[in-house]
Amino acid sequence: MDTKTILLIEPDRKTANFIHHMLTQAGYEVEVSPTGKEGLITAWRDQPDVIVTETELPDLSCLELIQKLRGDHRTQKTPLFGLTSQSDPELAVELMEAGIDRFIVKQADAVDELFRQLSQVELPVQEVGIPVGPPRTGALTIFLGVKGGVGTSSVCLNVAHQITQMDKEHNLAVLDLVLPIGSHTTITGSSSEIDLNYLTNLQLNELTPDFVRQHLPRPHGWGFHFIQGPSNPSRAAEIDRERLTSVLQVVRTSYDHVVLDIGRNLSKLALVALAQADVIVTVLIPEPECVANTIAIHDFLDQEGIDKPLMLVVTNRPIPTEGYATEAAAAALGREIDVAVPNMGTDFQLANSLHAPLLLRFPDERGTAALDRIASKIISHAYVEAETD
Repeated sequence: MDTKTILLIEPDRKTANFIHHMLTQAGYEVEVSPTGKEGLITAWRDQPDVIVTETELPDLSCLELIQKLRGDHRTQKTPLFGLTSQSDPELAVELMEAGIDRFIVKQADAVDELFRQLSQVELPVQEVGIPVGPPRTGALTIFLGVKGGVGTSSVCLNVAHQITQMDKEHNLAVLDLVLPIGSHTTITGSSSEIDLNYLTNLQLNELTPDFVRQHLPRPHGWGFHFIQGPSNPSRAAEIDRERLTSVLQVVRTSYDHVVLDIGRNLSKLALVALAQADVIVTVLIPEPECVANTIAIHDFLDQEGIDKPLMLVVTNRPIPTEGYATEAAAAALGREIDVAVPNMGTDFQLANSLHAPLLLRFPDERGTAALDRIASKIISHAYVEAETD
């Protein structure tokens, strides 16, 4: 396999020397440019396999650099990673809309995260010691509810549990980003001081993959590690929004698969996570209001440039409803329903009150089979398709 080339645009000499050393030791051929203009010349002349750029450059704005790279046929499709020392969700959204592919925050795990990102663009992973083949480390699945009361968190947690049962070789973490009050603790029965607030308050040198793997709680019977959300709106208001990007980066470095529940949250911060997702699962009740909301949300995501992930649409019937049949809901949406979770009477509610996965309490329930199909589709995309990406 030929050695792959990386262009590093980095004005700080010490940082550039360190990253250059790590990449060349791993078997890559690396060119370094200290300015945006020199980076453009090198990129168009040598056409590297990947471009990695600092977002704060001495001569060009990063936005201008990205626009010029994406506006030229020689670098229009070149994978482009941004290195930044600040976790600014609004900046991340702006640059992703311009054409940057991924962000890497300069913190303790930055090099590990860079190697993880490189592994996803088919660079010579055999040479750099990154795991070959499935799963793609840090695959990200996001559950999004179209309104309150559709059972998004119940579906999310139970699908995550069934992923762990179907794939026991790889580890999984669940992050509760349902704001302003997290919803997972009441279902899993797990409570820990190592929650989202705690992680966002850690110093960057303390927020490491080793810390995360060693300290995240593992709810009994669920099979995954867990980051609980805020317990009340006051604690939600205390979360440093800029640090959430760092937390997500470290968690994705630490686990083979991350499942993130954002509920109805479509803030700028949620969009940063959605832009990185491998799979987005939209959960709705098959009724006219939810169908209209789903269409509006999907149109909004398209406008934001979030059209690369696998989009799954799941209908859930947490209560008996007179709404659409599955076929009618699909027709109203203009696309097929990927999985329809049937109404299960009180079984789902009972399993939640016992802090137990549905699969363990009601293994023969029809809903369990539906959740299994969702898990299978996620695994197939996030893991198996990595062989051919």
